[in-house]
Amino acid sequence: MNEADYLKGQKSAYLSILRECARNVSDEDLSAELMAVERAEVVLALRSLCEDFEIPNDWPDDMHLGDVVLKYIRPRVQEMYELSVM
Repeated sequence: MNEADYLKGQKSAYLSILRECARNVSDEDLSAELMAVERAEVVLALRSLCEDFEIPNDWPDDMHLGDVVLKYIRPRVQEMYELSVM
């Protein structure tokens, strides 16, 4: 395991802890915080997907997730599909 994998795992663990803490606070509405944690988890998942399929992974963390899918992931999926039907 390299340092990048370790840091990714550590970040994922911290996000899980934050999610659990926010769920257990019943006196305040933490929906915005939960959404921020969920977004961070989705960004981690998309970065992992990009890494697994050799998709460029140089997009900023605050990029709209739809743009990430359309501009980065979709072209690679189309390329892989076209190669598979040849």
